[in-house]
Amino acid sequence: MSAKQVNWPRSKHSYVDLSDGRRLHVVEHLPFSGVAATTTAPAATTSEAKPPVVFESGLGLSRLLWANVAHLLAKAGYRTISYDRSGLGRSPAATERSLEALVADLEQVVRAYAPQGAIIVGHSYGGIMARLLTARQPQLVKALVLVDPSSEFVGAQIGPLGKRLEALFDSAITFSRDLKLLPIFLMAAGYKHLPARLQQKVRVEDVSDAALKARRQENKGYYPALAKLREQPLPHPQVPVEILLASSSPESEWFKAHSEYASKLPDAHLWQASTSSHMVPLLKPQEVALAVKQADARRSA
Repeated sequence: MSAKQVNWPRSKHSYVDLSDGRRLHVVEHLPFSGVAATTTAPAATTSEAKPPVVFESGLGLSRLLWANVAHLLAKAGYRTISYDRSGLGRSPAATERSLEALVADLEQVVRAYAPQGAIIVGHSYGGIMARLLTARQPQLVKALVLVDPSSEFVGAQIGPLGKRLEALFDSAITFSRDLKLLPIFLMAAGYKHLPARLQQKVRVEDVSDAALKARRQENKGYYPALAKLREQPLPHPQVPVEILLASSSPESEWFKAHSEYASKLPDAHLWQASTSSHMVPLLKPQEVALAVKQADARRSA
């Protein structure tokens, strides 16, 4: 693997070459007090006072989900790494989009940009990927932050209903694309809180034919992946885990499932965001940043 550098103001855009010949687009946000954005030295080789943070987006979402969170963490002295999975954002498409394939890509990104390990932050389906990476390569994970993560323990997400939801999701994508409504939906979901220049990237990158195809491919493997994890549970992570849920009733199946999961972990902290929206990174980036800082503090204690 190698990272080919293209510098942009206040961030470093690059492509990581994967072992099978594919490339993934990666963005590093550097600490405001750290190395200048024009440096040519790989940040992963320098000594860092704080661990790097690697973001994994939810199903069918690009790196842009994390832009405001990355900005806040950069101000707090963290180097952050976000990337586009194959077919999303500025990464070329791929044919294999199983959970195993997605996690293999995540592992290669972490090895290239944070070989000494990182705090892994996963949203929604990205939370499942973060947990699986921790089970496979625990030495690469210093702490976990799960933001309204998917759960194999929630009955509605697997079984016959899961298959119906998959079909509904696919139909919704087709409908919104044909009526050119997807950009409107994305802005309403929370992307309107990004800077204007990034909103424009969302309107172009996240509604492309390649992005829609990748979203469908990931969705196709989503419910089978959850069902498999329910049958073959992952080992519990032995690192600090922050679980930040969208606000819901303590009596809801969603909250109960995550609360029970957290109770089984050796070092977990579960709390609710001040929004009921699933898109917590967009609506409450400051709370996601706080979760990262709390996980880091517990790691360092």
